[in-house]
Amino acid sequence: MKISVIGTGNLGSEIAFMLAQKDLGDIVLLDINKELAEGHQIDILHSASGIGYSGTVSYASSPEEISGSNLVIITAGAPRQPSMSREDLLHKNAEIIKSICADIKKNAPDSIILLTTNPSDIMLMLALQDTGFPSGRVLGLGNLLDSYRLRSLIASETGKNITEVEALVIGQHGDRMLPVLSSCKVSGKSLSELLDADKISEIFERTKSAASKLISKKGATVFGPASATVEIAESIIKDLKKELPVIASLNGEYALFEVSMGITGILGKSGLESISELELNESEKKNLQETSTFLKKKFSEI
Repeated sequence: MKISVIGTGNLGSEIAFMLAQKDLGDIVLLDINKELAEGHQIDILHSASGIGYSGTVSYASSPEEISGSNLVIITAGAPRQPSMSREDLLHKNAEIIKSICADIKKNAPDSIILLTTNPSDIMLMLALQDTGFPSGRVLGLGNLLDSYRLRSLIASETGKNITEVEALVIGQHGDRMLPVLSSCKVSGKSLSELLDADKISEIFERTKSAASKLISKKGATVFGPASATVEIAESIIKDLKKELPVIASLNGEYALFEVSMGITGILGKSGLESISELELNESEKKNLQETSTFLKKKFSEI
């Protein structure tokens, strides 16, 4: 398998290293800063014998070198600052994504795209429009990472090992994200059996602000989004058929059309192979409807 990573800053380089750790395929690094991409290439190669990586790593001097990619992971874009929302990056990152999508459409027309650039819901809608790829082959990161964060907070609050925690976030990768209460379980027990409503609400709010808090402390989020990206990539590359939260285009699911947001679905060698509709209560359905309206309005701005 050939995996191209476009954007080799903090997140892109960590994703590339984790792909190598899992020995998932040959890796191509593409960045506007060619020296940076080459530096990461050399560094990963130096680690190969220690991590058991059997593939190749190369840095691309031009977009043509992503030709033949099975999977293209896009991390390029302006990063969030502590005082910024994801939507504050909309116009700046839209121009970057338009340029990258033109390169992918020309050089890797059969690839699956996995996009992490914020605001990822809206950037995914743009990528779908500009590439013309089937919707199952253009996916975004966001809600698996949000789910990781929610699970971590639940484990901390209940004193349980995180391996005992189940929790799921769908909807927007942003302030309108939807933690699904019915999905939250600890050792098989519903979260509402262990914590009162106020504490659960507090955990949900902390999940929404988790990225901003981390950015204010270390300037970027890296290990969490890299881990989530690679879990999705691994399910695609190995055809694992995992059911995971991923940003995707909706065309009738949850009675929503022509909008992209976080859902759960089966991920295999062809990308998103099916979408799994969850049983939601009326409040949760309203959240998704309002999120759809918000995302379509923001998309119309670009």
